[in-house]
Amino acid sequence: MFLNFGIVFNAVLLVLGLIWCREMLGRWRRDLDEFRSTKDASARQVLVVLWGATALILILLINFFVGMLKNIGVL
Repeated sequence: MFLNFGIVFNAVLLVLGLIWCREMLGRWRRDLDEFRSTKDASARQVLVVLWGATALILILLINFFVGMLKNIGVL
């Protein structure tokens, strides 16, 4: 198996997705408090977009890991 652009790109995306989720999950309490306390609509929209992106990234990461486990015969 040779390293090619696709494999390296997927590896970089995997690492970036894991870093993103680690950072976002570490701040969920602060974001929840800010969402509850602020009346600024734009701040609330930013939080919703950030957490929507986090949910999408989590779904993609889970899909990747399930696919990898199926590929090696664990699932």
